[in-house]
Amino acid sequence: MEIMKKKIFKFYILGFILAAAFVACEEEKHEPIVDGGSAPQQVTDVKVIPTPGGADLVYKLPDNENLLYIEAIVNTPEGKSMKFSASSHRDTISVIGLATEKPQEVLLYSVNKGGVKSDPLSVLIDPLTPPYMKVFQSLTMSAGLGGVGIEYHNESAAELVFYIGRMINGKFVEESFKQLKQENGRYLFWGYPAQEDKFGVFIRDRWDHYSDTMYADITPILEIMIDK
Repeated sequence: MEIMKKKIFKFYILGFILAAAFVACEEEKHEPIVDGGSAPQQVTDVKVIPTPGGADLVYKLPDNENLLYIEAIVNTPEGKSMKFSASSHRDTISVIGLATEKPQEVLLYSVNKGGVKSDPLSVLIDPLTPPYMKVFQSLTMSAGLGGVGIEYHNESAAELVFYIGRMINGKFVEESFKQLKQENGRYLFWGYPAQEDKFGVFIRDRWDHYSDTMYADITPILEIMIDK
């Protein structure tokens, strides 16, 4: 009988603990770790330094202990919205990967630890020629041993993809590609017969911007395997 009473007592204690835990869970409220507070002030004294396909924006940070980062938004002419950010410990934000040299508006926001943004500050930038366009301007094609050789100058050492193809039945057919980033580069697209074809080469950057296509009538140099 005594054992039975102890079991009943333990059952009541366990039930009390579970009920208390359930009430505690019900009463728990999830709130932001940091109160949003008021909107931070804008950055000031913005200086624009044009770069290939973008610009570096140098500014004076607002005096706000709650400031978390600075955000830049570019709504490109192609209809794409691009976002960039820099921490509150830096006075520069870099805008990169724009497709053209056209002047573009950048909206700068100060953002506090609660996620509250300042009013936008509009800044106009004039990007330098994007790398994929600049490299295309320097591109040359020539006959190579068993293929087509390309040469180019890539002063910013940007990672670019070079594509080659031929005109087949009046239509350009893409056949091969190679990722390259050497400042002064050359590459041989190998494996073509020694017969004249109309070849084409174009370039893509990592933001999926494409250059025009360069065409040339080329006869690859005959390559013969010598008997060992």
